[in-house]
Amino acid sequence: MNRLATPLGRSTALSFLALALLAPLGAVEPEVGQDAPIIEAQTLRAHLEFLADDLLQGRDTGTDEYRIAAAYVAAQFTKYGLEPAGDDGTFLQTVTYRTTTLDEESVEFAVLQGKKKRKLTYKEDFLLGGDPAQEETTVEAELVFIGFGIDAPEFGIDSFAGIDLEGKIAISLTGSPDGIPSEERAHYSGRTTKRLAAADRGALGLLWIPSKSDAERRPWERRQRWAGRPSLTWMGEDGATGGLPSGLRVSAYLSQKAATPLFERAGHPLADLLELAEENPSELPSFALGQTAQVSFRSTHEAVTSPNVAGLLPGSDPELSHETVVYTAHLDHVGVGREVEGDTIYNGAYDNAMGSAITLAVAEAMADMETRPRRSVLFLLVGGEEKGLLGSSYFAQYPTVAIENIVADINIDMPLMLAPLDQIIAFGSEHSTLEAAVADAAAVNGFTLIPDPKPEQRLFVRSDQYSFVRRGVPSIYLVPGANSTDPEIDGEQLVEDFVENHYHRPSDDLSQPVDWPTAERFSRTNLLIGLIVANEDERPSWNEGSFFGEVFGRR
Repeated sequence: MNRLATPLGRSTALSFLALALLAPLGAVEPEVGQDAPIIEAQTLRAHLEFLADDLLQGRDTGTDEYRIAAAYVAAQFTKYGLEPAGDDGTFLQTVTYRTTTLDEESVEFAVLQGKKKRKLTYKEDFLLGGDPAQEETTVEAELVFIGFGIDAPEFGIDSFAGIDLEGKIAISLTGSPDGIPSEERAHYSGRTTKRLAAADRGALGLLWIPSKSDAERRPWERRQRWAGRPSLTWMGEDGATGGLPSGLRVSAYLSQKAATPLFERAGHPLADLLELAEENPSELPSFALGQTAQVSFRSTHEAVTSPNVAGLLPGSDPELSHETVVYTAHLDHVGVGREVEGDTIYNGAYDNAMGSAITLAVAEAMADMETRPRRSVLFLLVGGEEKGLLGSSYFAQYPTVAIENIVADINIDMPLMLAPLDQIIAFGSEHSTLEAAVADAAAVNGFTLIPDPKPEQRLFVRSDQYSFVRRGVPSIYLVPGANSTDPEIDGEQLVEDFVENHYHRPSDDLSQPVDWPTAERFSRTNLLIGLIVANEDERPSWNEGSFFGEVFGRR
């Protein structure tokens, strides 16, 4: 690995790395002794081929195979000379998870109106997860409809106005109104946001009815496929379960078919409410249904441990080294599952062995610089992402470096490089001053920074950087765009085919094509973003008027 002799500010870093990247083409020669660290395909490929091998059985959180992957990362960090930033002087931050399994035979759900009692059928009428907090759960409470279940005064929506939820079970539509901008919609439609909002107002339970658009995107039959699967939450140092509100005893989905009679008896036809939610959500009413739900079930719990892996490169500037730039990627995938074309191992080569490989390569390149970046840099490989961003949310709640000194998170998750590409996307970059660093680093490496091409998918809140956003840290989620520089290749079609036929399937394995020159350039872009942020005088900040900055930002 080549070495860099001096710390880089933005202008120096850009001009210097541009020279180094052009040098192999014979365009220019860098100054003697000033070779920049270069990430090469063979390094990426070596990490990828180990992490996505069948021997690791899909790296499911809590398994021995995941622990092997974590040990591999820790060994690499040792080789690079990083400092341990886990527990007790090691690279491993132990996370204790609780696996919760619903006893399906124990489930009972009935609705009472006066002396009339209607029993609902598990899976056909409702889907219920186990209770991570206790083994025996029994709740009987009045039902209250709360529209979308959000409090968004900036958009004129308050689902809780004039409603008493103390000791009640709330019923909410999934999602959030179309009139709200995409990332704000993502925040308000999130299950965590809705659970916290209902629990803060004293609710004992929260039931979701799929909205009209949500039901079209994800039919009930597709939801049924996941019924009965164990869930995972982390156990906090204070006994809290995954940051979930302790007062919320029941969370379940109701089918539109099963929910329809509830609203007919309350004098508000569900079909009308679903239409109103699409066309004029600000007028969606909240009201008591005049009915009571009885819900009871049993859950079984099992504790497993599965580590995050954290290595620290201390900064070189006495005045800035206490501040930290974090690189994140999730190390886990979904393990062994349903057989597809004779294969049961869900290797997760792109999701996210590739992201982990790039993060390791960036760590090696940065650690090999003769003069380190001014700020410290933490390389964090987390578990539990596929279970709901659990490993990153645990770290954000119990960080091994001071959270107030984490200045940015640079996350990489499933970077598809199926063809030669010339665009890059940094989800969330428009919310902070990180956007300039991304644009500059991308340009040096032959990429154009483009805005989120599919904001309706709300990807900014669906990967590990969002755990840091919720703690007020400006963050980005970096992936290549789909535009191919080869006119014979339809990059958009390749991405669509991957998502449709390989995402979360056994075929996301080492047989997938990789355009290695693109992978090198993308990795170098990732490296340069971190160098710029780590060396600038000012730490990144939220942009004025940023929704996430206003909701979560430390000002």
